[in-house]
Amino acid sequence: MSTIRTAQAFGTQSMLASLYDVAIQKAYTADCQGAVASGIGLSCFFFSLYAAYGLGELCALLFR
Repeated sequence: MSTIRTAQAFGTQSMLASLYDVAIQKAYTADCQGAVASGIGLSCFFFSLYAAYGLGELCALLFR
């Protein structure tokens, strides 16, 4: 039942479309969760990078 003609002949378009919609929704949810995790990871990385840079600048000013 993978061809369009077969789905048309047996009238299973709505059933196949609902199965596809469920799979798309699962993929969308996983993608959103991955985007949030990536954003949190990148924000922690850049915060530590800029904090270390700022601390280095502060130490350079204090111990000159």
